[in-house]
Amino acid sequence: SVLQFLSVWFERHGGLCGRIASLLLTGVSSQMYVLKVQYGEVTRRITIQEPFDFKSVLVTVVGRFELGESEAPRAQLRYVDPDGDVISMNSDAELAEALSLASSDAQAVLKMKLVVTGECVNSPKSSGSVVVVEASDDLDVGSAKADEEEKMRSQRAALLEAEQMEAERREAERIEAERIEAERIESERIEAERIQAERLEAERIEA
Repeated sequence: SVLQFLSVWFERHGGLCGRIASLLLTGVSSQMYVLKVQYGEVTRRITIQEPFDFKSVLVTVVGRFELGESEAPRAQLRYVDPDGDVISMNSDAELAEALSLASSDAQAVLKMKLVVTGECVNSPKSSGSVVVVEASDDLDVGSAKADEEEKMRSQRAALLEAEQMEAERREAERIEAERIEAERIESERIEAERIQAERLEAERIEA
């Protein structure tokens, strides 16, 4: 780039002042950016430093997610612009536009998604390189989501078991109530038959 050329020229030909100018130019051209890239259920954080181009960034991202040879050529980077639209990137200009929208702070943050499409959209090969200042897993969403789903399944199972136990308790109470009622009716029938038999016997004796 022009800044790099000027930096080298001042370093070689400008003496002490040239070295100072070179350092200032190098500082200007070495802005760092934080990329938060999501692929599937995993998000990784990569801090990179200029200079870089789109191809080298794509190669770095693909390498961080360890895509296979069949997936890498179909990798594509996307981001959501301020209007809420999903924008696909495939060039240096599009990457520069995305970074310019990311943040005006000293360390810009760009949230992107890595998508493997059905056809080859990019060949992740580049003669350039990216200075990776920091690379780490920002959040293992897959593990957290699996744990949350397991927790929800356990809660649902516990709720269903409690509901089943309550239904069985109510059914047992109903059966017991019916048994008691049947015994009461049978007892009253036997008592009525006994009274009727005694009455008939008394009438026979009087006759």
